[in-house]
Amino acid sequence: MRLFVGILVLSLPARAIEFKEAAKPAAQPVIAIPTSPIALTPGALSVQTPELSLPAAANLEVPTAPTENLAPLPAPLAQISPILAPGEPVRENSSEPSANATLTQAVGQQIPGAVLFDHAKPATGDASADATSGAPETARYTDVMVGVFDADDNLWLNANGVWVFRKGTDHKEKLRIPSEEFAHARQTVGKSGKYADYEYWSDQAQGSFWEFYDQPGRNPLLDNLKKMVAVHSPAQWQGKSWQAFVSMLRANPEGVHILTASGVSRKNFLVGLQFLKDQGFIDRLPPEENIQCVGNPQHPFYASTDSPSKAKLLTMKRLVLDRAQLKAQQLKAAGKRAPLILGPNGDKLEHLMPVGFSDDDPGNIAAMRDGTFDASGKLVEKGLAAEIAGGAWPDVKVTLFDSDPEDPKAVNVVIKRDGTLRQRTPADDASEKAP
Repeated sequence: MRLFVGILVLSLPARAIEFKEAAKPAAQPVIAIPTSPIALTPGALSVQTPELSLPAAANLEVPTAPTENLAPLPAPLAQISPILAPGEPVRENSSEPSANATLTQAVGQQIPGAVLFDHAKPATGDASADATSGAPETARYTDVMVGVFDADDNLWLNANGVWVFRKGTDHKEKLRIPSEEFAHARQTVGKSGKYADYEYWSDQAQGSFWEFYDQPGRNPLLDNLKKMVAVHSPAQWQGKSWQAFVSMLRANPEGVHILTASGVSRKNFLVGLQFLKDQGFIDRLPPEENIQCVGNPQHPFYASTDSPSKAKLLTMKRLVLDRAQLKAQQLKAAGKRAPLILGPNGDKLEHLMPVGFSDDDPGNIAAMRDGTFDASGKLVEKGLAAEIAGGAWPDVKVTLFDSDPEDPKAVNVVIKRDGTLRQRTPADDASEKAP
């Protein structure tokens, strides 16, 4: 499924935290892959051709280098073959159905460091076929998929702003930073640039983030959504992740999570979503327990003004990924299994729980990937990449969707089992069929 293809846009950015960016590796070598039959089966990737034989493709690496070194993704050139049983040879122009997915064409052009596939058979789960074959029943993809969405400027435009106060003025002199600008300026407040002489104030009624907190008689999210809908066209107020959000709510609202630095309560957030439903923009609502507003004092990982990125990271670990792994274990205990999708390493199909996180704030994406660090550069909370490399969530596939509207080079990445990254490809989207 193309879980968040082309997604996302603004969050209440994290504040007053520095992140240690991972060093960018050198560009990977370019491998020329000739056009030839290619089969993708659960367990191995093989290319049979006189020029090249790559059993298991274990050493193919997708680059984490800057995107200017990446060749553009090819247009869909491959054709989906008939569904074949494991190990069954490809038969052209056959319509006989069977139990597994194969690809009949590799893209015959130069692609840096990896084979990019254009199509893979969507694994939606077929209980009857599993029962016939004697294999464990496979869960339907749409029943277990999980999408975690930042809200502000990722799902919708936010008209609210953040206030910063000039140092030494007893909060008398202040500036308002629009939400979309704050996503990039938050780490410079009090340190460098135009906001070097300013600081945050944590007072919820009058401080830096008062526009994002519940106030007596006021729901800031509902006010913002009403304003956006009244003043702007849908194309103007809806963010990059909006369509994915709508699609997932329609298919499986229980799999939709909101992870925002907003300070509103869960109930008030749902009031805002109910307004969008009443206006016909969404069909269903996520469960209240899936609304994670880490800027609200009632949240278990409440961030205050210290580190919303750390709070988001902890929430993702404990309230999303731990639960996804538990669900996978429960399926196994019941004699079932997760859907069959392209695995984290991109070299074979695996039965995994798909989880995607989307955010427009580059600081939040970096924190989710690499962890959070204090001002001295000391690691405060380990990132998802290091956790996965250490064996965490073995039955879960994690994708990070970067929706930064100001970065045309932002890419969506899958965290591989060794903690390195690979760029998400059309094969991932095809194997995770959109509802």
